[in-house]
Amino acid sequence: MKFAAVLSVLALLFAVPAPAQITLTQSSFPSEGSHNMGEATSATFNVGSSGTNQTWTFSDYTWDYVVHYELVDAASSPYFADFPTSNRCVYISGGIEPVGGAYLYHRMATDGLYFLGVGSADTVMAPVSEARALAFPCTYQTNWTTVIRYESEPVPGFLFITIDSSLNTVDAWGTLNTPYHDEATLRLFTHTWITTQVPFVPPVTVENLSYSWLSSQGEELLVVNSESNVTDPNFTTGYLEMAGLPEAVEPARGPLAQKFSVGQNYPNPFNPTTSLPIEATTGGRVTVTIYDETGRLISSREYELSPGRHDLALDGNDWAAGTYFARVATTAQAQTVKMQLVK
Repeated sequence: MKFAAVLSVLALLFAVPAPAQITLTQSSFPSEGSHNMGEATSATFNVGSSGTNQTWTFSDYTWDYVVHYELVDAASSPYFADFPTSNRCVYISGGIEPVGGAYLYHRMATDGLYFLGVGSADTVMAPVSEARALAFPCTYQTNWTTVIRYESEPVPGFLFITIDSSLNTVDAWGTLNTPYHDEATLRLFTHTWITTQVPFVPPVTVENLSYSWLSSQGEELLVVNSESNVTDPNFTTGYLEMAGLPEAVEPARGPLAQKFSVGQNYPNPFNPTTSLPIEATTGGRVTVTIYDETGRLISSREYELSPGRHDLALDGNDWAAGTYFARVATTAQAQTVKMQLVK
């Protein structure tokens, strides 16, 4: 046998098989399971290339938060009455905003996975109509659009609209390497425009880009999001989430308050200061987050509370007149109070 032929045979014997391309369908998704996902709120990375048989490598990060995802029975979940067509529900706890948990409702169908809404102790958010979050069969070069429209009318005649529109394309397939997994994946590229329409104010649109690496079971193993209004698909900084972390907790910052109650702020309406009464059964840490009526974050502050009553001072001197919501939360409990600022 000639030397070149011998080399060819050896190459066939010892070649490392290339990862197979993934095709996601309704049957790809497991019926139960849970995982943790680390969140780095400011990260630098290389998103890599599009195309076939790619390899992407991401190192470990210092995680600012850890989020726990658990697949639960939709029919037995607390907000199923608001989403009666749901047949897939994920319970989320932890994250940037420490809340008592939220339930994400979907409808799994033969042609795709449809988003129905979110239920939590604070609110139930249901879009005007269901939105396709994933198209089936989903494989390399599959593309689809997603439009999520929310409407609310807190005061008769004042309609608030948020439209979340995105173009989705599976632009690559290959192997994702991280400290937690080495798996064949599809890479999903998403370009999103979020438009907010408030009465008497011109609409405001913010756009961003993201990449998601999906496993053969449809799990998002890695997600990177650009900063706001970035249009370069080769962005290198932004927000990163990585799945596969072992059971972990947030960095220790003192114990959490296990039980508390929140009263109505006083005075209310107020101008410009008010007090927020909190009764803590046990001492610990709570987070007080203020939002305006459009859902925009105004402020967020942590407090270490001893057992007993606390009157937290809120200063609205720099706020515009209007309606505000004060949310007091730990990872196990959350309560919200509606406040009115007049000037």
